[in-house]
Amino acid sequence: MKRIILDPKTMPNEARKLFRAGFPSYNGRKFKLVGHDGPMSVRSYWDGGSRDYYAFVRSDCVKLDVPAGSAFDNVQGVDSVDIRAGCVIVEHSIFCGKDMGLTLHVPADRLDGFRPAAVPLSESQGIVLAIVAGRKSAYRKEAAERRGVDIDAEKPALIALGLLRKNGAITPAGRNACADIRI
Repeated sequence: MKRIILDPKTMPNEARKLFRAGFPSYNGRKFKLVGHDGPMSVRSYWDGGSRDYYAFVRSDCVKLDVPAGSAFDNVQGVDSVDIRAGCVIVEHSIFCGKDMGLTLHVPADRLDGFRPAAVPLSESQGIVLAIVAGRKSAYRKEAAERRGVDIDAEKPALIALGLLRKNGAITPAGRNACADIRI
């Protein structure tokens, strides 16, 4: 299950419609995409200030409600739900009182229709992105020197590709591009 961050500005229209159908009142900017091979739990109850809300959405953007699944509700089957053909599951997560955004759960074989286009990177560009994503700014130069790359030399190209912002911060596309790179 790989998590892909979706940028609200460049997200595919189909994903945008499914998010809107699942939670029409959501006005945040955090969107993720996850592919599933097997069943998932859609149990929804408050626990320690955290809760996940779920909505089944058909491909024609019709929302189907999910019953509450707390330990006291005794709803059968909420611990192991398969995502059926023509449906997705939209999850709205609250973690310790903080809104963590919406996640679109789709079958792994349909993931390519929602995934943003891949950006080809050189090895040094991938390393620079992984360093920017994984290190605080005070430690980036040291990590780059250990890996033998120059962050300042690679920055203009990464900004032009839309993987870094002008101030050097990483974009959602940049996070997705370096997700498999370990530094």
